[in-house]
Formats: sequence, C-alpha cells, structure tokens
Amino acid sequence: MGRARPTARAVPAAMAEVVVFLVGKTTYFVAREEVRAIRHSPRVHLGLDADAAARRVPCVSLSRVLGLARDTAVDRRVLEVEHWAAPLGLEVTAIEGIRRVRPEQLHALPPLLERCCTSRAVLGLAWLDGNWAIALDLATLLVEQGVEAPPPGTADGAAEAP
Repeated sequence: MGRARPTARAVPAAMAEVVVFLVGKTTYFVAREEVRAIRHSPRVHLGLDADAAARRVPCVSLSRVLGLARDTAVDRRVLEVEHWAAPLGLEVTAIEGIRRVRPEQLHALPPLLERCCTSRAVLGLAWLDGNWAIALDLATLLVEQGVEAPPPGTADGAAEAP
C-alpha cells in the first residue's frame, strides 16, 4: 500500500505570488500579501531621510527573529509588514524579487525536518531560481518568537526578539 505524498503545511493558495529574499545566504519567501512595502534599511542611508523612515517604521533584524547569527553589514533591505496592527520593518540581506509560484512547486518539509521543526511558521520548500527556498508565514513567526515592535525611532539593537 503506497503512502500519500505529504503536503506543505497550510501553504495558502495566495502564495501564487511571493516575495523572495535572503537572510544571510539562505533564501526565503512569503506571500506577497504579507508585505506592505520594500525599502532600504535605515542603516544604508545616513541622514534625515533615514532617521524619518526609522521613526515611522521601527525595524528588527529577521536574522535575530530566526535565531541566526547577525551581521549588520549585510542587512540592507526592509520588508515592511503589519504586526499587532502596526507597521514593523524586518531587515533582510537582499530582496531577490517577486515571483509566481505554482502549487506543484511547493513541497512539504522532508519527514526528518518536519519532526525537528517546531515552528508552525515554516510552511514548506520550493525550488526557485536554482535554489531551495523556505516558505514562511511571517505573522506566525513574529508571534511565536514574541517579537515586540521597538519604540519609534529605533532600528533594532534595543528591540530584538528574545
């Protein structure tokens, strides 16, 4: 008797269009609907414009949220999302672009990874542009990790995920 092919964890049909980005050297993607805006990190541009942007949208490093070592020299872009009804910027290494993902491109985590991954925010995998990319649900990830929006005018450092 054959085993049914596993499906990716609750990957929404809305993942037809995704934002692909890097955190360090790892590729991730999220449903385009989760991202309100894409902008440069306040660390990239010094001056009044960067300060004004930082005051409007507090930022945290997505590498810290994911529990990864952080290199502030490579956090260059910000994905603006809504978190607890307020804007929050997630600093990432780079934006690879917006892609269309067909349902057959989405794969469940292999059984070993499924057993080891306790986060419900990791939805599955997809082969995009010659690399495996990890599908994330950012809203779930931020809640799971207890991320609080830092006070306006800060860009990470003082306000990081535990």
